[in-house]
Amino acid sequence: MKRIALLLVFALASLLSVQPVLAQTCSFTPLTSTPPALTGRLAYQDDSVGQLYLYDFAIATRTLITQSGWSVTLPRNPIFSPNGKAIIFSADQSGQRDLYYWVIGAANPTNLTVGFGSHVNEDPHFSPLSGKVVWKKDFNIWVATLQFDGSGNPSLTGITQLTTTGVQGTSTEASDPNYSPSEKYIYFYTGVTTDRQLQRYNTTTHLTAAIPKTTGVAYYYPVDVDLYDFQYVSWLNATNTHDKIYFYSIPLQSASVWNATDCDNDNSDPAPADENNFIYSRFESTGYQLYIGQFANSANVWNLSALNTSGSDLKGSNYTNAR
Repeated sequence: MKRIALLLVFALASLLSVQPVLAQTCSFTPLTSTPPALTGRLAYQDDSVGQLYLYDFAIATRTLITQSGWSVTLPRNPIFSPNGKAIIFSADQSGQRDLYYWVIGAANPTNLTVGFGSHVNEDPHFSPLSGKVVWKKDFNIWVATLQFDGSGNPSLTGITQLTTTGVQGTSTEASDPNYSPSEKYIYFYTGVTTDRQLQRYNTTTHLTAAIPKTTGVAYYYPVDVDLYDFQYVSWLNATNTHDKIYFYSIPLQSASVWNATDCDNDNSDPAPADENNFIYSRFESTGYQLYIGQFANSANVWNLSALNTSGSDLKGSNYTNAR
């Protein structure tokens, strides 16, 4: 509730506009004090080496997820299962992009979409309650139930296409679906350039509604949806196209930017850790680096120096406290 109240305060400042127009005073100074004591785990990708990693804050240990014997390339978007015992991600193998389910610590992952034919499967997310997986297949959003046989081997069943009008490279191409906590809605975005817009699919009525946007500004990557708010990424404004992290208040139907003053660099991929903190990626000279930020104060930012190295390109992080 503390976090919800903070986000409502942020949103009150922007009731008169879909997305506020902001002053261009650029500054960024991470704190050198001890960062918040996180105890969960973080999964993320390092595009500089084409690998996925798992970092355990409780024991300050980083583990390589992807193994050479898996014979996959370009792994992306590692997402923890609700119980924290498995990770789903997308990767290429033999020219085919599929979804993989990996029980943490297991020797090999399971290809969930190997029998789907020649399609691009990516952007997977788990449902929080009902054991489903939602993802992007080609240019539309699909959902299926994750089931297990007597030996614990996973597969997808009840495969259903949710959006039907997606066309590659157009304003209808649908990407990055994410369930709300109640599973009443699935949030995603459509489009590929300035037309990128947040959408909300109602799992009861099966209707999709667009969330209002500022003309000429792209909106994407909706994450951490709860009953009152979610985070997403958008440009600072129509003339400054650096990515910024925003909060959207569902009750107030308004947006507020978290880090307006860091206007010279891209900030993306927020991964909430607890009610006070989240992890995000900030672009620097050689690639993206990971930082801890606080919801209540964008001046409270700490470099995740245990993970950031020269030349690394760290994105697509996902955090869990479940084990």
